[in-house]
Amino acid sequence: MRELLTQAKPIHLAFIGVVPFLVGMAVMVAQPPGALAKLLFAGAIYFGVFMVLIWSWIIGHALNERIEPTLRPDTSMFRIASIFVAAYTALFLFNTAIQSRSFFLAQTPLLFFAFHLIAALAMVRILHFISTNLALAEGTEIAPASWATTLSLFSVGGILPIQKRINQIFGEH
Repeated sequence: MRELLTQAKPIHLAFIGVVPFLVGMAVMVAQPPGALAKLLFAGAIYFGVFMVLIWSWIIGHALNERIEPTLRPDTSMFRIASIFVAAYTALFLFNTAIQSRSFFLAQTPLLFFAFHLIAALAMVRILHFISTNLALAEGTEIAPASWATTLSLFSVGGILPIQKRINQIFGEH
């Protein structure tokens, strides 16, 4: 799996992240009755999120291994953020799919907002870890990537331009 993701083509990335979301959206648009449809939707969306997290986990650690040990960023926050996003996404999607309203939203909207905000910040932390490792592995920066670098890397075109640079790094070695 690691070799596949370090030399991934755009079609591989489509199957990783885009296809599960499209399946989830198709289930939502078709609106089949019953709880099974809600579970299919939640399962498809979660599968897409989980695959993006798997991609980021493998790429983050693979790039981290390419960096000189004295320059390597700490992986502890990256791991915590990845685990939190995976756990919270599963809890939220399947809770929402089973119930007509989310337990979080029905009980305490502030708690719902706080967990969503933490999950969004955790995703930004994951992207920052990957962009820092990418910059250090390419040798373009000697210090960790700035937040502006992180946002510009992922806002220009998403994962595809990043994957192209990753393929170049792993193709060189």
